[in-house]
Amino acid sequence: MALIDALIGGLLLGTLFALVGMGLTLVYGVLDIINLAHTGFMIGGAYLTFVLVEQTGIHMYATIPIVFVMMFAIGYAVQRTVIQRVVGERQLFVFILTFGIAEVFRGGILATIGPNLRFLEPELPFDTVTLLGARISAPNVAMVIGVVITGILTWLFLQHTRTGKAMRATRDDAFAAEVMGVDIPFIYAITMAISAATAGVAGVFLISLQPITPEAIVLWLAYAFIVVVVGGLGSIPGAVLGGLTLGVFMRLMQFYVGSGPGLALAFFLLVALLVIRPTGIMGVEHELRH
Repeated sequence: MALIDALIGGLLLGTLFALVGMGLTLVYGVLDIINLAHTGFMIGGAYLTFVLVEQTGIHMYATIPIVFVMMFAIGYAVQRTVIQRVVGERQLFVFILTFGIAEVFRGGILATIGPNLRFLEPELPFDTVTLLGARISAPNVAMVIGVVITGILTWLFLQHTRTGKAMRATRDDAFAAEVMGVDIPFIYAITMAISAATAGVAGVFLISLQPITPEAIVLWLAYAFIVVVVGGLGSIPGAVLGGLTLGVFMRLMQFYVGSGPGLALAFFLLVALLVIRPTGIMGVEHELRH
């Protein structure tokens, strides 16, 4: 029974990992950059939820559309005004700039809200549900539902809208897409905006599952990196698979060897996979995409 609990717990954790990884891999696939500011949007969304709930009394899940719109707008503005300047440059420049943006998020949260742990317990009409004998908390159930809905809406947008199709064309061949009339800077900005918005939504669920501080930006960036490397950079299905894989792996390691070595072993998995298969489970070679 304890093993079943660990497996289901891993899948639940992996669901949130998958949502975080989706946004990071989407930006890499379209813009060809690794965005170190990604989890700044996530933790920013979590703290925005905390402030809205504390100041207005709104139900925390009612903040999701507000967080989505605000993170979308911030992501769009950041891409247009700052990140666009380093697109196409060496990754070192991108790392420095996006890390600086993440530090702006962290410093802003510290200055306005403080370093103390923050947590929100949502009011829901049930406490737990039982699956295969394992008890799943209500916030975890809500998180899975929210992540699935967000993932489906993102997939529908990419597959069935003109902008989504332009994003996929840019991912496959930016030069050809531009020749066909695609506004590449606009597509880059929309991609960053969607990535930021989905990360913000992940933050709404995160603060209902565990206490957070501004330092969580760094920890969750590490998780996001492992997810997209395991699944394959540039592959959204790979991000989902990578998230679920990491979640189950971490919970199993905690079950067998304790919670301390779990993250270290997760990084060992990352290094091993980079040696064995640098493109990840579902990734494609860089040269094939460009």
